[in-house]
Amino acid sequence: MKITCAIILPLTLTLTACSSSVTEKEKYSTFLPNYNDITKSQSASGKDVLYWKDTNVDFSKYKYLVYQPMIYFPRPKPSEMVSQQALDNILSYTNRQFKQAMASHFILEDVPRENTLIFRGAITAIDTQKRGLQVYEVLPITLLVAATQSVTGHRTMESAVYMEGEFIDASTNQPVIKVVRKASGENLNNEKSQLKVTDVKNAIDSIAKDIKEYKTT
Repeated sequence: MKITCAIILPLTLTLTACSSSVTEKEKYSTFLPNYNDITKSQSASGKDVLYWKDTNVDFSKYKYLVYQPMIYFPRPKPSEMVSQQALDNILSYTNRQFKQAMASHFILEDVPRENTLIFRGAITAIDTQKRGLQVYEVLPITLLVAATQSVTGHRTMESAVYMEGEFIDASTNQPVIKVVRKASGENLNNEKSQLKVTDVKNAIDSIAKDIKEYKTT
C-alpha cells in the first residue's frame, strides 16, 4: 500500500500527517456523536474501514429501514475545482446507490415501525491531493483542495471521498452500527481539472457494493 505524507495548511502551517487507507482522526467531522469505540476493521470486500457494531444486539430482528438521505457535513461551497452542479450530482448519485444497496437488506419505510433501523450519513470531505506533492490545503468546510502548481509544472491529482454514517435502533434511539470510510476515486490531470461525479463514481460504487454484501446477521 502506497503511503504518502502531507503538510496540512489551514491559515498557517499547523501540523504534519500521513495519508492512509482509512480516515485519519484529524479528519473526523463531528457528524457522529462520538468516535471512541470505532476501531479498524475490514469491509465485505476486504477494504480497511473504521467500524463499530453493538455485539449485544440481535440484528436478525431488524426488518425495516428508514433511509435518511446522505448530506454534506459541513455543507461545502462551490469552488473553481468543484461546481455546485458537481456537488449536487455527487450527492444525488451517492443517495441513489446507497438506498438501492440498503434495500437489498431491508424493507424501506418512511416512518419507523417495530424492528426498524434509521440510517443517517454524510459525505464529510472530498479530497483532491497532488500525487507526488506533499502539500494540500484544508478549507474550513473540509472540502479538501490541492495546493498551487509546483515549479515543475502540473501534477496528477488523486481524489478520495470521506463518509461517515450510523444505523440507529428506532425504538431506543441508540446507534447499533457506526462506520467511518475513505474511498479512492479517479486521478485528475491537474489542479485546473473540474471534479465530476465520474471522478468519484468508483469510490461511491465500492462503498455501495460493500453495503450490499454486508452480512447483517
